[in-house]
Amino acid sequence: MVEPLLSVKEVSISFGGIKAIQNLSFDVSSNKIKGVIGPNGAGKTTIINVIMGRFARDQYKGNVFLTGSSLSRLKSYERASGGIAQTFQLVKIFPNMTAIENVMIGAHCRMSSNIMDNAIRNSKTRKEEEIFFNEALIYLEDIGLREKAFFLARNLPYGSQKLLEIARAIASKPKLLILDEPAGGMNTLEVQKLKDLLRKIQGKGITLLIVEHNMDLIMDITDEILVMNFGEKVTDGRPEDIQKNEEVIKIYLGEETDIA
Repeated sequence: MVEPLLSVKEVSISFGGIKAIQNLSFDVSSNKIKGVIGPNGAGKTTIINVIMGRFARDQYKGNVFLTGSSLSRLKSYERASGGIAQTFQLVKIFPNMTAIENVMIGAHCRMSSNIMDNAIRNSKTRKEEEIFFNEALIYLEDIGLREKAFFLARNLPYGSQKLLEIARAIASKPKLLILDEPAGGMNTLEVQKLKDLLRKIQGKGITLLIVEHNMDLIMDITDEILVMNFGEKVTDGRPEDIQKNEEVIKIYLGEETDIA
């Protein structure tokens, strides 16, 4: 049996007596796209924060594994260096930096030069910067923004800013990319571009975990979908099975709603 890239095992976390996550377990297979859906308050963002190490170890029960190794004792930055990248519901870019500078920042965790190298800008530092610059141009090409490489990020349309954030994340060359509401605020054309980009990212061998309310996107591009409600797993399976699941239709979308 092939070991999953990411494995969440019996995770529970409460806030002030309110159970945000209850005994949640699921896997994400390598080089697959997994969606996470559920009503507001289902615990989707909370489980992302557990995976990313934003809670102290004594705040939750259970464990999270990446390629079989426990992440429980690793800080957030260590998880990023270890192969996990994330984008956020609200765009987090550096508005006064150019698009290409934003993407190059994503490669920072891969730098081998040290503080002294950077301070004196020796040949090692300059060589790394050249490599990261050329890589950033490729990532900007992937998201359709190469011609705007030297535009200030704040001057880009909102949809382009969200794509820029994804480009910055993949510049770290992660094993796992977690996307929290990537289609939020995008129009129909931008969502289609996003679908194409996510498939291209998967084609690079990167595994994707996507929290999203846009059902068209989720049903179109995912290999598996985890459905959550009140911090618990409702079901976990293929999109075509989720569409037919009566419990999902009733709990998540309403009894008379067709998920498709």
